[in-house]
Formats: sequence, structure tokens, C-alpha cells
Amino acid sequence: MKSIVCGRFYDKYIIARRSGSDRAAVISKEVFDVLSRLSAEDANIPNQLVVFLRKLGVSIDPSQRINDVMHTMPLTELFFGSASYEITERCNYQCRHCVLGDKKATRELSVIEKRQLIETIRSAGCMYLRITGGEPLLASGFKDTYSLACSLGMLVKVQTNGSLLSERKKQRIFEDCPPYKIVISFYGGSRESYQSLTRTPGSFECFLGAVEWLKKSGILVKANIIITQYNEHEIDEMVDMTKEAGFEYFIYPKLTPTFQGDPAPIDLKAQSCSVMEEIDRYNQESILAGRKDKGYEGCLAGKAFFHVARDGKAAICQTVRKNYVNLLEEGVNGLLRLAKISKGILTRSGNCIICEYNETCSTCPPNLELFQEAGRIPYYICKKYGS
Repeated sequence: MKSIVCGRFYDKYIIARRSGSDRAAVISKEVFDVLSRLSAEDANIPNQLVVFLRKLGVSIDPSQRINDVMHTMPLTELFFGSASYEITERCNYQCRHCVLGDKKATRELSVIEKRQLIETIRSAGCMYLRITGGEPLLASGFKDTYSLACSLGMLVKVQTNGSLLSERKKQRIFEDCPPYKIVISFYGGSRESYQSLTRTPGSFECFLGAVEWLKKSGILVKANIIITQYNEHEIDEMVDMTKEAGFEYFIYPKLTPTFQGDPAPIDLKAQSCSVMEEIDRYNQESILAGRKDKGYEGCLAGKAFFHVARDGKAAICQTVRKNYVNLLEEGVNGLLRLAKISKGILTRSGNCIICEYNETCSTCPPNLELFQEAGRIPYYICKKYGS
């Protein structure tokens, strides 16, 4: 597998390591054009590129050809840089806070259809791909689908609860074809808190097995620490676990209704006011803290990225479950409509326009609509009407 990927991410051109690090460099359009030409000619690696790659932590044999080490992504008329793919709704947990809610739709697309979606996502120009679920490792044909995405040059991130990564068969998938990153969810620092949320006996031991393997794997890992009333007293333990393992981390205390409009997950939010201060302190210490949230006005949903649901329908983001494009029927050309769809969905209306918090509010209309349909609007969603 080639160690470097070079491509366009929305309006920038990037060289990035395919795995083991999230270090990347922005290059000019002129440099990208040169690299594309050298790739088309199957040329030897220029000395300047050898020196440049060393700065990214990549040592290569100067006698190799550029196509031996670098995947140069072709340009398309679309400007998408990334996509997320909800490969399955199936999950081996029964988490109380899950946004998918009652996962009755267990039918999956065929492996051929999944491969078609991956090829369509790549044809849209996507350099980054996040595979999620459900639990993605439960999806039929996961290995085949995942390996195809990697072979097409995309930087693949897998979002998982981690339970199946304690199995040797699953570990081999990522040893044979390392991902760009694995994102693993942390639901508690003890068996009691973890399994109270997942409602799955034995899940904590499987999770710990995954953490131990990931520590030794060399794979870049980010931990999503989900705070609820079940684990709010264990923030220190969970953060210490991520630090000991060498993982990136970020703490998420804001829970969301299910996509079917059930407000039940909101009731699981942390009860202690002091917990929020502790979370803010830890997130400021996190290595992710330097990545500023541009908020609603900086959202590029439908322009720079999109989300594909289990059935192959693409929307501007994971929250939006309507105004979609059927990729299996329309192919990549259907994505041309997403920018117009995005403009309509992300335009504020009604009381939001005249609200005194409008200019500083970071809540996007689709997220607000989700809470409105659930009949519960917390303060972190709306400062004026939230409670």
C-alpha cells in the first residue's frame, strides 16, 4: 500500500501520510500539477520530494518511482474533500444514548452495492472517508469495502465502539491494511458505568482488549469520551486511560435526540454543574483544542463533505435525513445538487433571524430542527428558548 496521498481537499491541495500520523502539508496548485504529471509519466521520485517527505516523517528510497510511494488523486469537477459512510445500522451494543434509536432496519446493501458507493464517493473527489455505523465491523463485506477505499487512495477513518478489535480476525484487517485513523468511543472508566450505558454484558472487557491492542498497533487513535450521568464521576479515569495509551481525545457532554425524534438520550446528560467546568479544562488541554470550531457559519456541509446512509442515500450531513440524493441510482452526478440543497437547509428562518444571539449562535438549523421535533431544547442548543 502506498504511504503517501496527494490530492485536493475542497479548495486546498494536500500531501498527507496514509497511516500512522495525521501530519499533512498544504501545497500549491502548481506543485500538485507537477506531481500529477510525474505520476502520469511514472517518473522517478524527484530529490525535492524526498526531502519534503522526510519533513512529514516519511523516509523513502530515492531510487523508487513516484507511483511506488504516492497515490495522486485525480481532480474532478466537484470540490468535495471528505465523506462519511454509515455502512450498517447493526450494532452489538444497545446503548441508551444512540442517535439511531430503535435500529429496526437491519437489511444491508450487497457487497457489490457497497463497493459501488465507495467508487462513487471516490469519483466525487473525496480524499478523506469516515466509515461508521452502527458498529461498522459488523457490516457484511466490511473488509472488502474498507480495503477498496484504501486501495483507491482515500485516507480512511473507522469509527467504532472497539469491542470487536479484541478479536484477532478483526485486528488482522487493520494490520494488513492500516487505516488513517481509528476513532473509538469511551463509555465509562469501570465495568459498572460502561455496561450500564451499553446494556451489553462483557462489553467492558472487550473494550479494554481493544485499547490494549491499539496501544501496540502503531495506528493513530482518537478517543471520543461520551459523558453521561452513568460515567460523569469517572472523567479523570477515562482521560488518564487515553493519555496512558497515547490516544488523542475529546470529551462530548452534549447528547442528541434520536433521528426518529425520541428525546430519551437527552435525559442521560450529566447532572453535576462542576462536570462541565472539568470537561472544558480537559478539552483545552487536549491536543485537539487548537482546532477552532468555526460554528454554523463555517459549515461546509454539502459543499466540502457529505454523508451516505446505510441505504446509499447521500445528504449534506449525518443529522439531515431528508433532501437526499440516491447515489446507487443517480451516481456521482446526483451530488451536484447538494450545494443547492445545503443552501436551503442551512438558511435560518423564523425567530432565529431576529434573535439577539443570531450572529454568535453556532447551532445549525438541522440540529435545531432535530431537537424541536423531539420537543426538548436544552440551553446548549438555544440560549434564548433552551432550558
